[in-house]
Amino acid sequence: MFLLALNKHMASFLVILQLRPSTKTKMKGEIIMKKNVGKVDKWIRIILGIALLCLIFIIEGNLRWLGLIGLIPLITGLINYCPLYELLGISTTGKK
Repeated sequence: MFLLALNKHMASFLVILQLRPSTKTKMKGEIIMKKNVGKVDKWIRIILGIALLCLIFIIEGNLRWLGLIGLIPLITGLINYCPLYELLGISTTGKK
């Protein structure tokens, strides 16, 4: 029963993906994320994120799980978008 329900959800998800327009038109309810992380900021975030993730393997005990915080700068560096920058109105891309 669970597998059948999962297949129905996956089928509807695939239909939604196929219906999305390939252009950058904004659909109702769609969120457009503008790049607000520049090149230097991007590489600093990626390196910092990887370094923090390495703490998982270096530190022993429960404190090592703090290394998962490294996912935040890593992901924001990879997608060139930082939600906190958006809230504060900051952009390091150099574009106005």
